Amino acid sequence: MPCIFVAGRVGALLSLVCLSTFASATAQRTFVAHDGVDGPSCPISAPCRQFAAAVAATSSGGEVIVLDSAGYGSVTITQSVSIIAPAGIYAGISVFSGNGVTVDAPGATVVLRGLSINGQGGATGIQFLQGARLRIENCAIANLGSAGIVQNASNSEMIVLDTIVRDNGGGGILVIADGTALLDRVRVEHNAVDGMYVLPLTSGTTVNITHSLFAYNGASGIRVDSAANATTFTQVEASHLSHNGATGFRAAASQSGALAVATLKRSTFTRNGGDGIYASSTAPGKTVGTLSENDISGNGGNGIHVNGTADIRASTNSGGANLGSALHCDSAISAIRSLGDNTVDSTSSIGGCLFVTTGY
Repeated sequence: MPCIFVAGRVGALLSLVCLSTFASATAQRTFVAHDGVDGPSCPISAPCRQFAAAVAATSSGGEVIVLDSAGYGSVTITQSVSIIAPAGIYAGISVFSGNGVTVDAPGATVVLRGLSINGQGGATGIQFLQGARLRIENCAIANLGSAGIVQNASNSEMIVLDTIVRDNGGGGILVIADGTALLDRVRVEHNAVDGMYVLPLTSGTTVNITHSLFAYNGASGIRVDSAANATTFTQVEASHLSHNGATGFRAAASQSGALAVATLKRSTFTRNGGDGIYASSTAPGKTVGTLSENDISGNGGNGIHVNGTADIRASTNSGGANLGSALHCDSAISAIRSLGDNTVDSTSSIGGCLFVTTGY
């Protein structure tokens, strides 16, 4: 509404109220540029310089658009918003301390597209603390002291597409929450610990991974745990887990009521320092898995290794040239159920835990 100026002190007060109203307004679309100046509205004609200022000026459900290449600073997001760098534009965040992007937005949907997040002493690239949904698209997250991406938001959904997570001092991607995570065409490389680590807290977590690479990480390519009375569902399809320092894929459950369920198909587990695939559980926990059409070869340990009460069903897998056996189970309470057509060069079974239906 327009301002009405009235002479005298009352009019001055009205003027202040009117100016304050306009100053606090937000826009559905705001902009940042290398020569911008942080202001209250960040329109395309007067863009802001920092992501933080632009997000503050953007209404819930709105967009922050990057106009040209530059670094735009760390940001904490508390509402539904999209930060978008179009193709061909470098939108950088140098993380000198703390997090590059913090999403602390209960019930919100946040989209991060086209960002390059580079650690310069900071801990985490993207920290998802609270929110309904986080989409990370076409981003690069590297050189953080702790982790590239961390999902802690309870009952949340995280989708990571066409993204690189590399050279971080801890893990690449950590999902430590009850919720879901979906990765498609993601490269997770040269992180100091696990490429991806999954741990539900109270009820369960579901992770789906397709067409992705986990390579040259210091520990496991993907490591999955399960908490007491919680179920972890993990599906890996058409992906490549190789040259990791420990295991290609590792799943375990040991606490009461804990269940880890893994489905691995049409993927490659090669040249890892330990086993290609390792499944372990200790009663009363349980790990079960279905493995099909995988290439599991050339690993420093066994191809498929089952320990404790873990129970794995395997069919149409191929494996050879592992330092250990292609199929190996540790005790009478373990089980590898070979359902047929596994092409392997060696097997070993302690306590008769390898069950063959129609040949390997």
